[in-house]
Amino acid sequence: MNRIYYSLILSLITLTVSFGQAVRLSDKPDQFMADVQKLMATGGPVAVRAGTNLQALWSENRLSAQQQERVMVLSRKMNQKRLPAATHFVPFYEALYLTTQQQPATNIDGLLTIAEKLFDANDPKAFARSLETTRRFMERHELYASNYNKLYALGGTYELHYVDALKPVQPGAIQTPADSIAAAKAAAERSRFDGWDTPVPADSTQPRQLGPQYIPQRRPIPTVSGALITLKDVTLAMVANGDSAVLANTSGDLMLKDGVLVGQGGKFTWATAGRPDIFVTLSEYALTTMNPRLQADDVTLTYGPAKPIKGVFEYVSKKKGGPITYPRFMSWQNDVKLPDLGPDIDYRGGLALSGTQMVGASASGQPALLTVKYNGKPAFKATSRRFDFNMSDTTSANGGVPDSTQAGLAQSGFNTTEPAKPAASAKGTSRPTISAMSASFIGYIEADSITHPSVRFRYDKKQRIAWLDREQRTDFARVPYADSYHKFYILPRSCAGICLAEKLISIRLEPNERFRFGSSHSITSSRSVMLT
Repeated sequence: MNRIYYSLILSLITLTVSFGQAVRLSDKPDQFMADVQKLMATGGPVAVRAGTNLQALWSENRLSAQQQERVMVLSRKMNQKRLPAATHFVPFYEALYLTTQQQPATNIDGLLTIAEKLFDANDPKAFARSLETTRRFMERHELYASNYNKLYALGGTYELHYVDALKPVQPGAIQTPADSIAAAKAAAERSRFDGWDTPVPADSTQPRQLGPQYIPQRRPIPTVSGALITLKDVTLAMVANGDSAVLANTSGDLMLKDGVLVGQGGKFTWATAGRPDIFVTLSEYALTTMNPRLQADDVTLTYGPAKPIKGVFEYVSKKKGGPITYPRFMSWQNDVKLPDLGPDIDYRGGLALSGTQMVGASASGQPALLTVKYNGKPAFKATSRRFDFNMSDTTSANGGVPDSTQAGLAQSGFNTTEPAKPAASAKGTSRPTISAMSASFIGYIEADSITHPSVRFRYDKKQRIAWLDREQRTDFARVPYADSYHKFYILPRSCAGICLAEKLISIRLEPNERFRFGSSHSITSSRSVMLT
């Protein structure tokens, strides 16, 4: 019995398809339209509506005689190829109908040229996909839509046209537009910010081997060709994860076949992170429409009192609930000066933003220099490839546990401005800090200095105390501090610090830790001591 039912269903499907393909389209305008209605009736209600809309264009003379002839010729070719009404004729006829409702009228000829060129390319899937994208754009301003994310182009003007691919003029250049698109998509998979969410602390002070001026290696921009929607002065809205991000006042070319937008210009703000006053101005960029992600290698950041900064930019839509780590920016060079860190703090290096978190890092990989002064003279200097500037840290975020710097300094004998508070009474207090997972350090006390090639570093701006700790499980964990004036080396178990308020450097030695003079003499502590 099941075999009989299966045979009947298969026969009905075959009969329906055969009937649809048996409809022949006439080359006479009046008969052609009647044949189209029969053909579209085989594709379901949506196809019937598309056929009705095409008939309205015919009866209302919205198409010139030449345009009608082009529609008829292409339709007959599609019918001869047995392209389905629902998947190929519908987007073609609906896009044509919607185009006639809008200005300028030249887009009608542009759409017909796109359809003809795509058909001649003999790629039915690209033909259907490109015209469906055009239809959705004409109807809802959508450049891409799925259950997960959408991309809209709002306002501005547009043009539908086709650009033939140009042959490369330089030997060794990327040979075809398809190759250039593939190269751009491959480059987009590699983020400039890889490793930021799981930073490796070891050896962060070692710069890349570069010249004095870093030469950026920008991502390839695809060659624009094929079926295009050219956008001018539009607003791109990326909608995903229940949120939206906007690139305002941008222009570009959407390559319909590949779903890649090659753009120029635009302004992207940090509004999604609560700081609309921070923004980047883009130059060239390439955007894959199906991904809620925007990358650009040539942008200018406007951030507070700092001068405009050139760098790289990335935005990725993330689910709400966790820390805000996008948008992101990183300067190309390490020559940025930050004027608002404080009167006694000088910083020169890269500038990066992860959400609203300010980071001292650059795409060049060159280290930044932090100098803290006391009475107008350098008290210490720290060098690192990445500094984290936490200007609004609160201790309440760690579940009532006292600040580690505060507690550690109190145990080490520093007279801090506030006593260490027990866990039961700890409350959220503002503690602006500058920190680095790995930094070289030099502290000055008059003619003396103490140095270390790589330590964990944290500076408490409020208390004016620098806190140093060993980098565990690294080659620098057992490297001692060097005292230049007294010619000795110190290898503490836990930490060292410099207190600007008391103008001293203090290092705590636990029992059995060594205090070495020169190259051959050392003292081993029998109890906890403080070296000041």
